[in-house]
Amino acid sequence: MPATRSSSARPSRGERMENVSVRKRVMASYQKAQQDEAFKELLREIGSNSGKIGYGVVDKIVKKYNQNGFRAVTRFNLYYRLKRMKNSKQCSDNLDGKVVSCAADSTTNISGLTLESLENATTESEVNNFLSTSSSSATEINIRKNAGGRTKGSTVASRKAKKKTREDIITQCAILYNEEREKAKKAGSTVPNGTLQRLLHEKVLEAGLSSNSISLDTIRSRVKRGNLAAFNETELSPIAEIEPLICDMCMRLAKMGLPLRKSTVLELANDLINKTEYKWNSY
Repeated sequence: MPATRSSSARPSRGERMENVSVRKRVMASYQKAQQDEAFKELLREIGSNSGKIGYGVVDKIVKKYNQNGFRAVTRFNLYYRLKRMKNSKQCSDNLDGKVVSCAADSTTNISGLTLESLENATTESEVNNFLSTSSSSATEINIRKNAGGRTKGSTVASRKAKKKTREDIITQCAILYNEEREKAKKAGSTVPNGTLQRLLHEKVLEAGLSSNSISLDTIRSRVKRGNLAAFNETELSPIAEIEPLICDMCMRLAKMGLPLRKSTVLELANDLINKTEYKWNSY
């Protein structure tokens, strides 16, 4: 067929828009193939290092692929894929030092995907053939994962338990020291030196706390004030016995789809204590 001016004319707008969409799909698939191949290599490095990322491994992989012209491989993308794989349901929850099998989408070698093949893919059939050859089935990679660390919430629970133990020891030592003082007072003598230190040392060793975790002045202050348990009446609500009833009613109404406002709760509390002894205790 002889060449004419119309044979080399610029394609119409519709054809150009269709070509742009095809090229975008091809480029997105090409970038995904780069990232998948780099992520597979990262998983192999993690598997060979007992489930840990070695120092500089990610930077080394990114630099290697970028030098070969694969700019879609970045640190952010590799860490993002690793985070998604850890949070996915494909990984087993039992990771306490055992080998787990994680399914990761893999692709063919990037060496077979070149920019020339993308530029030469002009028709839609060639594009589809390129996309079909660039994807493959999932491959299984064994990773050794160490659990490590404490369970969630154990630190806060341990801190609360330690604080409660400390308060109990202070109260017990204050009671025992006060008894020693009463005995010495009845006998007309004084408490022997080191009595408080001895009582505190015994209780601290029994509880497993450090020797300097409790101050002697705190115990002496409680005994001197006569408040061994450090009880404060102002901290107790005058309607403490009715508060569980009010909370139960609020929760039931909330489950029924009728939550109470703050003003309504106050009106309910005032109505419950009306003409009772709690009304006069609240003033």
